[in-house]
Amino acid sequence: RQLAAVRGGAAPPKGSKAEAIADAVAELEEALDAADGVSDELFDDVFAKRYRDADPAIRAAVVERLGGWIAARPGRYVATRYLKYAAWVLDFEGAAGRAAAARALGEAFARTKDDAARKAALRDFAVRFAPRLAEMTHDVDADCQAAAVGALRACLDAGLLEELDLGDEEIAELCDKVYAKVVDQTAAPELRAAALAFALDFEDFDGSGDAQRALMDLGRFAEASILGDEGPPALAPLIADAFLALPDRA
Repeated sequence: RQLAAVRGGAAPPKGSKAEAIADAVAELEEALDAADGVSDELFDDVFAKRYRDADPAIRAAVVERLGGWIAARPGRYVATRYLKYAAWVLDFEGAAGRAAAARALGEAFARTKDDAARKAALRDFAVRFAPRLAEMTHDVDADCQAAAVGALRACLDAGLLEELDLGDEEIAELCDKVYAKVVDQTAAPELRAAALAFALDFEDFDGSGDAQRALMDLGRFAEASILGDEGPPALAPLIADAFLALPDRA
C-alpha cells in the first residue's frame, strides 16, 4: 500500500522512497518464495510420510502442525493438496490424530468465510468429508467428538455447509448426528452446548418468516434440549439468546 501511494503507478525515481519500498517488497517476496519452497520440501519429505507414522503421537503432532500452517497462511494451505492428508487421518487409529485432523479441517473451513474462491475450491472436498465429521460426533473419544462438532460449526458459519451438493436425506442425517449430542446426557456440557449452537444456527428459527411457528418450534427444541433432562446450565444462555432473537411479533 505504501508503494502504491508514493509511486502513483509510475516507475519510482532512482534513490527515491518509492524505489526503497519497491526494493524491500521485492526482497520480501523473494524471501517468501524461498520459505514456501522450504515448507513444500518439509511437507513432502516429512508430513506426507509421517502423517501415517506407526507412532500415533507423531501422526497427531504433524497434523496439529498443519492446522498451524493453515491458520498462518490460509491463502496457501487451504487447498486439497494439503488438506487431503488431514482428512485421511479422520479414519486412523489414535484419537489424538483424529481430533487434530478435525481441528485442522475446521480451521480450513473457517478460512473460507467471505472468500468465494476458497469456498469454491473446498466445496467438493467438504461434500466428501462432512459426513465423516458427523460420524465423528459419536466417536469413542470425547475430544474427537468436540473437534468434529467444532469443524462442522466452522463449515456452517462460513456458509459452506449450505452450499454442499448433499441430498436432503444426507443433510438430515448429518444434522441428526449432531443434534443427538444435544440431548446426550453422557456428553460433556461444553460439547452439548456446541452441538446446540450448531442446531440453532442451522435451523435459523427466527428466519422462517412465521413468527408463531418459530416460537413453537424453538419451544419444542428447548424442551428436548434442556428441560426434558434438566440439562446443564451451559445450554440455557443459548436457548435464551435464541428466544430473544425471534421477531417481536412472536
